[in-house]
Amino acid sequence: MTTVLHVLQSGDRGGVQRHVRDLALGLREETAGVVAGTGGWLAQSVRDAGIPIRQAQQLRRSMDPRRIASARREVERAYRDLLPQVVHAHGIFALLAAMPLHESVPLVYTAHGFQWHDATHPAWIRSLSWVMHRQAVTKVSAFVAIAGEADEARALGFSRVEEIPNGVTLPLEGTPIGGPNTFGVATRLVAGKGLEDLAKVLQVLGAATLVVAGEGPQGAALMQAAARLGVGSRVRLLGWQDDLVPFYRSISAYVSLSRKEGLPYAALDALAAGLPVVLSDIPGHRELVPEGRNGFLTRLGDASAAATALGRLFADEDLRQSAGAASREVAKEHFALSDMLRRHQALYTELGGGSR
Repeated sequence: MTTVLHVLQSGDRGGVQRHVRDLALGLREETAGVVAGTGGWLAQSVRDAGIPIRQAQQLRRSMDPRRIASARREVERAYRDLLPQVVHAHGIFALLAAMPLHESVPLVYTAHGFQWHDATHPAWIRSLSWVMHRQAVTKVSAFVAIAGEADEARALGFSRVEEIPNGVTLPLEGTPIGGPNTFGVATRLVAGKGLEDLAKVLQVLGAATLVVAGEGPQGAALMQAAARLGVGSRVRLLGWQDDLVPFYRSISAYVSLSRKEGLPYAALDALAAGLPVVLSDIPGHRELVPEGRNGFLTRLGDASAAATALGRLFADEDLRQSAGAASREVAKEHFALSDMLRRHQALYTELGGGSR
């Protein structure tokens, strides 16, 4: 059995954290521990499962050389304490902190989306991220592409790229499709998630309701934008939901107009719940709507196109039902949690057998 240490920037809520949680708990015997820059939901989840958790207080979203050096010392202490046979870094700042360990153990890296695709980041951050990835290619034993990053990772120079998408558990029964003309999104309410476009979609559609599950600094801005457009009364802001099943049952279509995603769990859960989807046409979404079987991809920033797609689903119950059924099939065929765990386990075993 090969043991692995996961390293990530934050131990709180989010898609990266859920990915690490699923790996750590799903491969419990193989998990030597988790290192996170902060406490929070993930840290508590792995602690409750009896998995060692170490906090690296200097592991932050920062390019300060002193902070990076301190984070590297913290990660190295965790490595010396837990003695894994493989280290798996999640996100560029975790990779920077874990990179010196490549001389001791194989280093696996999952980017969870490349920063240079996100226009909400300043140009210098996007350029610097590209440079950092280029400098890391000789240190990484395997790059795990969870979405459409594989070709780009190879072009960057990563010698080994494994395509292992995120995985979810299918409900035992299909989730009933919710209220008519009701659509929703589950997301962190932060810049880059296309929240302002959702308010515009409401305005174009006329009679429709938007349900938003999540929390963050852009929640107030969303409600202000909706009020300016005269649709504030048709937005339901639920806040963070530990259990999203009632949310998925309350909507008849899932919509995300985000600017950048890795392979978003909320959208994957929507597929597993049997919901048709309308998604922005970006890497991370394209794999979720193969050949338009289960919904629509719409041009980034084009609220009118998204409204038109939603209008088609709302107006045609047969289309909505067939697209929802196709969503479950797509989830079953391509995004099963059991497949994600099995393939990671095989990768760790192979790499760990040759650790130094």
